[in-house]
Formats: sequence, C-alpha cells, structure tokens
Amino acid sequence: MSLGNKDEDIIHTMIGQYQPEDAHYIQRQRKPPVAVLMRLRQALTQLEQDHLLSTAEALAMDHLISHMDLAIMTTERIVASPIPPLFTTHGCRFMVLYLMILPLALKSQLQGAGLFLTVGVVGYAMLGLEEISHL
Repeated sequence: MSLGNKDEDIIHTMIGQYQPEDAHYIQRQRKPPVAVLMRLRQALTQLEQDHLLSTAEALAMDHLISHMDLAIMTTERIVASPIPPLFTTHGCRFMVLYLMILPLALKSQLQGAGLFLTVGVVGYAMLGLEEISHL
C-alpha cells in the first residue's frame, strides 16, 4: 500500500527526524497505525530491559498502547462493516419524500425562481450525499 504525500509527511515529521529507519519501516507496512503500535511496544520493552522505567510506569504505558490498539481495531471494524441494503433503501425513500414535500413547506417563504433554486440546490446536495454513501 502506498501512502499519499500527506501521510508520508506526517510519519517523517513524527518519527523520521529521530529514527528514519522506523519511518521507512512504517511506510512499507499494510497497516501503518498497527506498525506504530508495534514499534511503541518494542521501545517500551527495551526501556524496561534497560531499567529506565519502573514497573508501574511500564504497565501504565502498556495500558495506553492497548487502548490505542483497541481504538484502531474498532475503527477498522466500522470501516469494514457494510451498510445494510434495507437501510439505504429506507434512506433513499425518505429522502425522496422529503424532497417532494420541501416545495410545499417553502412555498410561503419563497416565491418563483427562489423556490425552484432552493429546492434544486438542496435536492442536488442531498442526492449527491446519498450517492456518495453507496461508494
């Protein structure tokens, strides 16, 4: 997986100026956030072995890394979950009903071209967002 320039810049800014080999390693991984957590765990283990952290500090940091790992797993599961077809069908029908009733609701506030323009812009935006949800 190749990262965009923005992702590469973030990785090099955060890691690359101190440990360029870590930045290159993370960029080559399929899941860079998981690779960052792995490197953090390796660094934590090294600090423990060198007796630079107390047991309480090491446990607290490991707990924080575990929470970050849980957050990554949760977001990956959400991204991988498909939207049920019944939900999208219901949403589409509701949107069509809303767009059909919108001119009646705006009739007392807007007249003529303003009404058509407003309904057209709102309809275009909402149908565009609905179409994006299918991607």
